[in-house]
Amino acid sequence: MIKFFSRIFGKKLASPLPRQTRVIAPFPDDYAAEVKSIVKLIRNYSDETTEEEIESVNEFFFNTTDWIDQGHDVNLDSFYDLIVAIMKYMLSEVATDGGNDFRLDHELYLEGVKDKSFFVDPDNEKFVLKIIDLGPEADHFLCEILRDFGKDVNQEFIDQSLDILLKRSTLNDCKHFAGWVETSGNVMAELIGTNRLSEGQLEKVIKFLDSISKDLDTSQIEECKFQLAQNSKTPSGYLSELTQYQDLVFGWVWADEKNGEWIEISIAELAQKNLQARKSTE
Repeated sequence: MIKFFSRIFGKKLASPLPRQTRVIAPFPDDYAAEVKSIVKLIRNYSDETTEEEIESVNEFFFNTTDWIDQGHDVNLDSFYDLIVAIMKYMLSEVATDGGNDFRLDHELYLEGVKDKSFFVDPDNEKFVLKIIDLGPEADHFLCEILRDFGKDVNQEFIDQSLDILLKRSTLNDCKHFAGWVETSGNVMAELIGTNRLSEGQLEKVIKFLDSISKDLDTSQIEECKFQLAQNSKTPSGYLSELTQYQDLVFGWVWADEKNGEWIEISIAELAQKNLQARKSTE
């Protein structure tokens, strides 16, 4: 039956067992050597690759995330090589649900490593930044980290993440949820929303958005402007420009550093409130 559907849809349907029913293999004596073996298998992926071989790749990836949760000293450079190989050669074969391709935000972050503090541990920063640098495919992965830890990650991580994003030529549309409502978003808007960027960095962000705006959906730019309109470090001159945007936008509005709510409000109103707040403290 699996081979029948495979011929129809062009995708082998080997599915990893749910996390709670999988038997986690013992941590290997030489993890790096094991990765080299698995990567060799991945690079030789073809129509002749068996279901058992595909399953072995799935199991090794998810065993690695389990080993990380168990506190084993996983060689993260090797784990990175494994992820890159999967994304290049077996994107449609390694997933938790069998219905989507491998996604960094899903397979690595949401369904992979359960101890989310792993992603903001300074000792793992090099690995995480390398993942972010893989391209727009990593945008929502960074969104998830910023949403969970944006106020707590170290400033160097914020700065380096911004430097990586500013080298991009586009931004992915990331679907976020406000309760049960799906909203459009992107990783740059999430980064602005942390309120961790300096005025100089925000000036770079504004120039970046101008340079790619013609290739992005209007809603993507609006989401960034929505966050810039309420950011305490946004240049005042740019805030004055934003007071001209009267269209209503549904988004997250901060009441203070920890609290806020999803409401529909114009960018202009947010920018005006921001300017007024600054004048009141002069």
